[in-house]
Amino acid sequence: EEQRVALEKQKEEQRVVLEKQNEEQRVALEKQKEEQRVELEKQKEEQRVALEKQKEEQRVELEKQNEEHEAQIQRLRAELFATPKIQQAEEQFNRTQPPARQLHTVSDISNEPP
Repeated sequence: EEQRVALEKQKEEQRVVLEKQNEEQRVALEKQKEEQRVELEKQKEEQRVALEKQKEEQRVELEKQNEEHEAQIQRLRAELFATPKIQQAEEQFNRTQPPARQLHTVSDISNEPP
C-alpha cells in the first residue's frame, strides 16, 4: 500500500511538473508570436514610409525635370524667333512671293484661330 501511495504521489508530482512546463512553453510561444507580430508591423511601417519617401522624391525630381524642360523649350523658342537670319529669311521669302500667294509666317499661323 505504501508503494502504491508513493507511486501515485510521484505520478502526481510529475503531472504537476509537466503542466507547469507546458504552461511555460505556451506563455513563451505566445510571447514569441507577439514579438514577431510587432516586428512585422514595424517592418511594414518602415517599408511604407520608405516607399512614400521614394515616391515623393521621384515626384519632386520629375517636377524639377519638367520645369527644366519647359525653361529649355522657352529658351529655344526665344532663340529661334530672335535669330535675325530667320527673321530676315522669312521677310525676304514673303517679299519674293506674289501677294495672292504670300505664305503666312509661323507667328501669323500660331495667332490665327483654327
